[in-house]
Amino acid sequence: MKDGFRQTMAFLHSWAGLIPGWLLYAVFLTGTLTYYRQEINQWMRPELSGAVADRQAVNHAIDRLRQKGGHVQLWRIEQPTARNPVTEIMWKGPMGGFRSELLDPRTGGTVQGRETMGGDFLYYFHFDLNAPGRLGRWLVCFAAIAMLVAIISGVITHRRIFADFFTFRPLKGQRSWLDAHNVTGVVALPFCLMISFTGLVTLASMFMPWAIERVYSGDLAAYARDLSGEGRTIAMAAAASPGTSHLSGATVQAMVDRARQAWHGGSAGRILVDTPLSDGATVTIERLDSDRVSYDKQWVRFRADGHLMARYDGGGPAVTTQGWLYGLHLGRFSDAGLRALFFLSGLLGTGMIATGMILWAVKRRLPEGPAGPWRRSG
Repeated sequence: MKDGFRQTMAFLHSWAGLIPGWLLYAVFLTGTLTYYRQEINQWMRPELSGAVADRQAVNHAIDRLRQKGGHVQLWRIEQPTARNPVTEIMWKGPMGGFRSELLDPRTGGTVQGRETMGGDFLYYFHFDLNAPGRLGRWLVCFAAIAMLVAIISGVITHRRIFADFFTFRPLKGQRSWLDAHNVTGVVALPFCLMISFTGLVTLASMFMPWAIERVYSGDLAAYARDLSGEGRTIAMAAAASPGTSHLSGATVQAMVDRARQAWHGGSAGRILVDTPLSDGATVTIERLDSDRVSYDKQWVRFRADGHLMARYDGGGPAVTTQGWLYGLHLGRFSDAGLRALFFLSGLLGTGMIATGMILWAVKRRLPEGPAGPWRRSG
């Protein structure tokens, strides 16, 4: 019974890995490279590498955005960081659609990078394959499920999983490929389990929508509000509006400083300004992704005159759990050492997939004959 079960698991392991194998290889490789997405961006766009993060970045960004005219619906500012030292500003006009520019944080001048997506191409390919609509995401979901099945069935199949960790027989043909597959699989096992499961969590609302539809009665907008924190905000006491306020860079910088105090020294990342040149302008400041493990973004919202309107410090248990799993998958919280460890683990996982695919082909290679090593039988 045990041997029969193990043989069944071996069959499942082979085919769960074989069918999406090379797709998994591409997804794993691009995801691994994404750990150095910002560094790849700067390497491929060296014009951006001379910028240095500066406290005047917000002032320069607001001044530049005010030059875009009075019919803008939304301003968006991505503040510079140590790994991405340029300011990115985006604005949305009345006809919809965003336009963007890159600014030098010190001078406020525009920075022209060469026309390439750089590391961003790898990031988006990793989960949508550059396919139309949601086709790529569906394919990646099925591949991730197959990978989980292959990992679990592989652990059950191998009796000597710990002994295999210390076994490698070079230049032995099929045995060498088997040893390489086993060693990379054992070393990267915790990482592969974590990354495939958390990857599914990031797309769970797409391929498992039934609970969301049941709870929210099909109102996906309400679900999005709760997920973003709009449904669990801490509202502040209203104050009388002084009338039209001039939204200056100094005003927004003061809001950023207050947000950092609210987060006990945490860094501000994205700044969103709704209806920026109207009397009812609001400024939302989101905490930097790399500031903490969880991807459940904290934020504070101010009126144009600096009055604190609302804040979001985190959701309930379900949102918190989802945020932690999402954050683990992205790995943006990691320092240089942990990022290197994630990168090495990703390379081992990529090698595990590649050696498994090669092993499958080598095992089925026929002995050399008149028609060559890949002749058909019969």
